[in-house]
Amino acid sequence: MLLLFSKNKRIFKNDLRKLFLFGCIFCILISSLLLMQKHTFAASTPRNQLLKQIGSGAPTSWGDYISSTGGLDTYYSYFIEVPSGTGRLVIRIYDADVGISGGASDWTNDSFNTSCTYNVYDPNGNTVTQNFTSGNNTSPAGSDSSWTRLYRVNNPMTRPLRLNKKVMIGVLE
Repeated sequence: MLLLFSKNKRIFKNDLRKLFLFGCIFCILISSLLLMQKHTFAASTPRNQLLKQIGSGAPTSWGDYISSTGGLDTYYSYFIEVPSGTGRLVIRIYDADVGISGGASDWTNDSFNTSCTYNVYDPNGNTVTQNFTSGNNTSPAGSDSSWTRLYRVNNPMTRPLRLNKKVMIGVLE
């Protein structure tokens, strides 16, 4: 009888150890999930980490690998999802000009010769009629530090639109 009791006691201790280990793993898992929720972002950009398109003339070390001629040398694409039942879609660009306010200079040199091009495509890949297609030191008029309407359509298709933006340094002479 004594031998049977000591065996059961050993089995009981092993079960307690397994239960304690399982409880610790469970607590660590739940804690990590709770901490992770505080640090995830969905469809937002922190205020101090805004996207800067520097342009084709800037070196990739400045952080714009997409526009830089030393990187991909291409445009940025933004896809605009249109929910079903949308009666009207308006695309506005904030400060769509590049240098209208004067006194500006490029980051790559002391003069100013930067421009950017905007293109909007419908879901079938066709370009659409826009209010303006470029931003530079003279246009679009009235766009300096304000929202400017690039495109407007009533009853848009519910598939995504694509907005391409290319910033070029050294284009305007």
